[in-house]
Amino acid sequence: MLNYYYMEIVTNYPLMAAISAVIIAQVLKLPVQLITDGKMEINRIFSTGGMPSSHSAFVSALTTALALTYGLGHPIFALSLVFSLITMYDAAGIRRQAGKHAMLLNIIVQEMGILMRGLAGLLPGSAGKKEKLKEMLGHEPTEVLGGAVLGILMGFWLYRYF
Repeated sequence: MLNYYYMEIVTNYPLMAAISAVIIAQVLKLPVQLITDGKMEINRIFSTGGMPSSHSAFVSALTTALALTYGLGHPIFALSLVFSLITMYDAAGIRRQAGKHAMLLNIIVQEMGILMRGLAGLLPGSAGKKEKLKEMLGHEPTEVLGGAVLGILMGFWLYRYF
């Protein structure tokens, strides 16, 4: 019985296209980082932000696969397209702005820490390690576009095998 469910999942073309696209997008972040920053940090595979956007690749591959499976006139394609556009807008807009806010807050906390270092023993909760906010949350529009193109290509490429 479990084997049946496993086969149902691995033969689900839209799901496999989406999962493949997100994995490839995350792995591609390493050589892109090497080219742009001259360094390669393995933890980039497990983080958000960067080129290409794995969120965009994920939803674009799913939407492409659904379009190829059911057609452009099917309601499931329309639903997927709408949620894909919302996801990509969020990645390039709201999440990107949240990352910028985190960067500014980290600077403020660092500066305040320098100014108040002498008062560390007098302020409650001021002693101890300060946790830095995560700054790489969103994407530049080009990163979102790169992820979308990757997802669309993955959707078409895997269509040949299902």
